[in-house]
Amino acid sequence: HNIVDASHNCWAYRIGNDYRFNDDGEPGGTAGRPIFAAIEGQGLDGVVAIVSRWFGGIKLGAGGLMRAYGGCAAECLRTAPRVVEDAPGACSNVSRCGNASFILW
Repeated sequence: HNIVDASHNCWAYRIGNDYRFNDDGEPGGTAGRPIFAAIEGQGLDGVVAIVSRWFGGIKLGAGGLMRAYGGCAAECLRTAPRVVEDAPGACSNVSRCGNASFILW
């Protein structure tokens, strides 16, 4: 699969007190918010998480979407190596977990 061809590229980030999340066309609150909850739940800062999904013909429902996006984000964040940086943007580390990628700064 190519990320550009994904049905949805949902994301969340937290950098200090700034945070945002986006559902990219999924029903409101079913994708970006669970990804952000995974970031918050692990106490991370300076993190951007993007979870891409290709629709395969099976509708998951709101609860299924929340579990899929949040679970994928949580697992990838849990297993990704940590990079500690003093200067933002000085280094990036991409970690892949199944069909998802996380970029940790």
